[in-house]
Amino acid sequence: MSKPNWAEDRAKRVGAEVKTLRGKRSGQWLADETASHGHTVSRTTISEIENGKRKDITLAEITILARALGVSPLQLIYPDLAHGEVDALPGVTTNSAEAMRWFAGESVLGSDLTVFDKTATRAMNWTRTLYRLAMQLRGALNFALSLSDAPNSTPEDFDRASTRVEDYRHQLEQWVEMMRDAGLPVDGDDIHALISASREVGEDSMDAFIAAVSREADGDAER
Repeated sequence: MSKPNWAEDRAKRVGAEVKTLRGKRSGQWLADETASHGHTVSRTTISEIENGKRKDITLAEITILARALGVSPLQLIYPDLAHGEVDALPGVTTNSAEAMRWFAGESVLGSDLTVFDKTATRAMNWTRTLYRLAMQLRGALNFALSLSDAPNSTPEDFDRASTRVEDYRHQLEQWVEMMRDAGLPVDGDDIHALISASREVGEDSMDAFIAAVSREADGDAER
Protein backbone atom coordinates (compact mmCIF):
# COMPACT_ATOMS: atom_id res chain seq x y z
CA MET A 1 0.00 0.00 0.00
CA SER A 2 1.33 3.44 -0.94
CA LYS A 3 2.50 5.64 1.86
CA PRO A 4 -0.15 8.42 2.03
CA ASN A 5 2.20 11.26 3.03
CA TRP A 6 5.10 10.45 0.70
CA ALA A 7 4.93 13.75 -1.20
CA GLU A 8 4.66 15.75 2.02
CA ASP A 9 7.59 13.88 3.56
CA ARG A 10 9.69 14.64 0.48
CA ALA A 11 8.73 18.33 0.64
CA LYS A 12 9.74 18.48 4.31
CA ARG A 13 13.07 16.81 3.53
CA VAL A 14 13.81 19.34 0.79
CA GLY A 15 12.74 22.24 3.01
CA ALA A 16 14.98 21.15 5.87
CA GLU A 17 17.97 20.94 3.53
CA VAL A 18 17.22 24.38 2.06
CA LYS A 19 17.15 25.82 5.60
CA THR A 20 20.41 24.07 6.51
CA LEU A 21 22.20 25.31 3.40
CA ARG A 22 20.88 28.86 3.78
CA GLY A 23 22.41 28.95 7.24
CA LYS A 24 22.51 32.40 8.83
CA ARG A 25 21.72 34.19 5.58
CA SER A 26 18.23 35.67 5.43
CA GLY A 27 15.24 34.38 3.56
CA GLN A 28 15.24 37.63 1.60
CA TRP A 29 18.82 36.95 0.54
CA LEU A 30 17.76 33.58 -0.87
CA ALA A 31 14.72 35.11 -2.58
CA ASP A 32 16.98 37.71 -4.20
CA GLU A 33 19.40 34.98 -5.31
CA THR A 34 16.62 33.03 -7.01
CA ALA A 35 15.48 36.23 -8.75
CA SER A 36 19.02 36.83 -10.01
CA HIS A 37 18.86 33.47 -11.76
CA GLY A 38 15.63 34.27 -13.57
CA HIS A 39 12.85 32.69 -11.46
CA THR A 40 11.83 34.28 -8.18
CA VAL A 41 10.90 32.17 -5.17
CA SER A 42 9.44 34.67 -2.72
CA ARG A 43 10.57 35.03 0.89
CA THR A 44 7.11 33.87 2.02
CA THR A 45 7.32 30.75 -0.17
CA ILE A 46 10.83 30.01 1.11
CA SER A 47 9.57 30.25 4.70
CA GLU A 48 6.71 27.85 3.93
CA ILE A 49 9.10 25.40 2.28
CA GLU A 50 11.63 25.52 5.11
CA ASN A 51 9.01 25.13 7.83
CA GLY A 52 7.29 22.14 6.23
CA LYS A 53 4.05 23.97 5.43
CA ARG A 54 4.12 23.06 1.75
CA LYS A 55 2.57 19.71 0.79
CA ASP A 56 4.75 19.54 -2.32
CA ILE A 57 7.51 21.52 -3.97
CA THR A 58 7.65 22.03 -7.72
CA LEU A 59 10.58 20.95 -9.86
CA ALA A 60 11.08 24.60 -10.86
CA GLU A 61 11.40 25.59 -7.20
CA ILE A 62 13.83 22.78 -6.41
CA THR A 63 15.95 23.63 -9.44
CA ILE A 64 16.19 27.37 -8.84
CA LEU A 65 16.72 27.01 -5.09
CA ALA A 66 19.57 24.57 -5.75
CA ARG A 67 21.16 27.02 -8.18
CA ALA A 68 20.82 29.88 -5.71
CA LEU A 69 22.38 27.77 -2.94
CA GLY A 70 25.20 26.53 -5.17
CA VAL A 71 24.36 22.82 -5.06
CA SER A 72 22.88 20.15 -7.32
CA PRO A 73 19.09 19.71 -7.20
CA LEU A 74 19.82 16.12 -6.20
CA GLN A 75 21.34 17.33 -2.95
CA LEU A 76 18.03 18.95 -2.01
CA ILE A 77 16.02 15.86 -2.91
CA TYR A 78 18.40 13.35 -1.25
CA PRO A 79 20.29 15.29 1.44
CA ASP A 80 21.20 12.25 3.57
CA LEU A 81 24.01 11.06 1.33
CA ALA A 82 25.65 8.73 1.16
CA HIS A 83 23.50 6.03 2.74
CA GLY A 84 20.76 7.64 4.78
CA GLU A 85 17.43 5.87 4.38
CA VAL A 86 14.88 7.48 2.05
CA ASP A 87 11.57 6.58 0.38
CA ALA A 88 12.50 7.00 -3.28
CA LEU A 89 8.91 6.20 -4.24
CA PRO A 90 5.80 5.49 -2.18
CA GLY A 91 6.54 2.20 -0.44
CA VAL A 92 10.05 1.90 -1.94
CA THR A 93 12.66 2.48 0.75
CA THR A 94 16.36 2.50 -0.12
CA ASN A 95 19.51 4.41 0.77
CA SER A 96 20.05 7.92 -0.54
CA ALA A 97 22.94 6.95 -2.82
CA GLU A 98 20.86 4.33 -4.63
CA ALA A 99 17.92 6.74 -4.89
CA MET A 100 20.19 9.42 -6.34
CA ARG A 101 21.65 7.01 -8.91
CA TRP A 102 18.15 5.94 -9.94
CA PHE A 103 17.02 9.55 -10.27
CA ALA A 104 20.07 10.29 -12.44
CA GLY A 105 19.35 7.29 -14.67
CA GLU A 106 22.38 5.30 -13.56
CA SER A 107 20.66 2.31 -11.97
CA VAL A 108 17.36 0.64 -11.20
CA LEU A 109 15.68 0.54 -7.82
CA GLY A 110 16.56 -2.75 -6.17
CA SER A 111 16.01 -5.67 -8.54
CA ASP A 112 13.09 -4.14 -10.44
CA LEU A 113 14.41 -4.22 -14.01
CA THR A 114 11.04 -3.02 -15.33
CA VAL A 115 11.76 0.49 -14.03
CA PHE A 116 13.65 1.48 -17.17
CA ASP A 117 12.39 1.62 -20.72
CA LYS A 118 15.65 0.97 -22.58
CA THR A 119 14.57 2.91 -25.66
CA ALA A 120 13.36 5.90 -23.66
CA THR A 121 16.61 6.08 -21.65
CA ARG A 122 18.94 5.66 -24.65
CA ALA A 123 19.60 9.40 -25.01
CA MET A 124 20.60 9.66 -21.36
CA ASN A 125 22.92 6.66 -21.49
CA TRP A 126 24.52 7.71 -24.77
CA THR A 127 25.06 11.25 -23.47
CA ARG A 128 26.78 9.83 -20.39
CA THR A 129 29.12 7.84 -22.66
CA LEU A 130 29.71 10.95 -24.80
CA TYR A 131 31.06 12.87 -21.81
CA ARG A 132 33.06 9.91 -20.54
CA LEU A 133 34.85 9.80 -23.91
CA ALA A 134 35.27 13.58 -23.81
CA MET A 135 36.84 13.34 -20.35
CA GLN A 136 39.33 10.75 -21.61
CA LEU A 137 40.27 12.96 -24.55
CA ARG A 138 40.65 16.03 -22.34
CA GLY A 139 42.95 14.14 -19.98
CA ALA A 140 45.11 12.86 -22.84
CA LEU A 141 45.25 16.33 -24.39
CA ASN A 142 46.27 18.03 -21.14
CA PHE A 143 48.99 15.42 -20.61
CA ALA A 144 50.38 15.90 -24.12
CA LEU A 145 50.45 19.68 -23.76
CA SER A 146 52.16 19.45 -20.36
CA LEU A 147 55.14 17.53 -21.74
CA SER A 148 56.84 20.65 -23.10
CA ASP A 149 57.35 21.80 -19.50
CA ALA A 150 58.15 18.37 -18.11
CA PRO A 151 61.81 17.71 -17.26
CA ASN A 152 63.51 14.88 -19.14
CA SER A 153 60.64 14.45 -21.61
CA THR A 154 61.58 13.51 -25.18
CA PRO A 155 60.03 13.87 -28.64
CA GLU A 156 59.21 10.15 -28.43
CA ASP A 157 57.19 10.81 -25.26
CA PHE A 158 55.29 13.54 -27.05
CA ASP A 159 54.71 11.33 -30.08
CA ARG A 160 53.18 8.60 -27.89
CA ALA A 161 51.03 11.17 -26.11
CA SER A 162 49.89 12.62 -29.44
CA THR A 163 48.94 9.15 -30.67
CA ARG A 164 46.79 8.64 -27.58
CA VAL A 165 45.09 12.00 -28.20
CA GLU A 166 44.38 10.96 -31.78
CA ASP A 167 42.94 7.60 -30.69
CA TYR A 168 40.62 9.19 -28.14
CA ARG A 169 39.58 11.86 -30.63
CA HIS A 170 38.61 9.21 -33.17
CA GLN A 171 36.55 7.38 -30.54
CA LEU A 172 34.74 10.59 -29.61
CA GLU A 173 34.14 11.57 -33.23
CA GLN A 174 32.71 8.14 -34.02
CA TRP A 175 30.39 8.35 -31.01
CA VAL A 176 29.22 11.81 -32.04
CA GLU A 177 28.43 10.51 -35.53
CA MET A 178 26.53 7.54 -34.12
CA MET A 179 24.42 9.83 -31.93
CA ARG A 180 23.80 12.15 -34.85
CA ASP A 181 22.76 9.23 -37.08
CA ALA A 182 20.30 8.18 -34.36
CA GLY A 183 18.70 11.62 -34.51
CA LEU A 184 20.05 12.84 -31.17
CA PRO A 185 21.11 16.50 -30.89
CA VAL A 186 24.85 16.51 -30.29
CA ASP A 187 26.16 19.95 -31.22
CA GLY A 188 27.53 21.24 -27.92
CA ASP A 189 30.18 23.92 -28.22
CA ASP A 190 32.23 22.20 -25.51
CA ILE A 191 32.50 18.98 -27.53
CA HIS A 192 33.36 20.81 -30.76
CA ALA A 193 35.98 22.95 -29.03
CA LEU A 194 37.61 19.90 -27.46
CA ILE A 195 37.79 18.05 -30.77
CA SER A 196 39.23 21.14 -32.51
CA ALA A 197 41.85 21.61 -29.79
CA SER A 198 42.87 17.96 -29.99
CA ARG A 199 43.47 18.25 -33.75
CA GLU A 200 46.12 20.88 -33.06
CA VAL A 201 48.29 18.34 -31.26
CA GLY A 202 50.18 17.30 -34.37
CA GLU A 203 53.16 18.44 -36.41
CA ASP A 204 52.93 22.09 -35.28
CA SER A 205 52.83 21.08 -31.63
CA MET A 206 55.65 18.62 -32.19
CA ASP A 207 57.81 21.38 -33.71
CA ALA A 208 57.02 23.63 -30.75
CA PHE A 209 57.86 20.83 -28.33
CA ILE A 210 61.21 20.12 -30.02
CA ALA A 211 62.02 23.85 -29.99
CA ALA A 212 61.23 24.06 -26.27
CA VAL A 213 63.41 21.03 -25.52
CA SER A 214 66.23 22.50 -27.64
CA ARG A 215 66.07 25.83 -25.80
CA GLU A 216 66.26 24.02 -22.47
CA ALA A 217 69.25 21.98 -23.68
CA ASP A 218 71.03 25.13 -24.91
CA GLY A 219 70.45 26.78 -21.55
CA ASP A 220 71.92 23.81 -19.73
CA ALA A 221 74.97 23.88 -22.00
CA GLU A 222 75.57 27.58 -21.37
CA ARG A 223 75.40 27.04 -17.61
